[in-house]
Amino acid sequence: MIIDLRIGASRTLFNITMLHIHEIVFKTIILKLLEADDI
Repeated sequence: MIIDLRIGASRTLFNITMLHIHEIVFKTIILKLLEADDI
């Protein structure tokens, strides 16, 4: 049971980390596109 909980926790952490990375990448792309539009 303890091992299962650890695997579940690490998976959840991994998913949260991936969501944050995608959010940062997404915002960066939008900012780049907005800057390109200004020029």
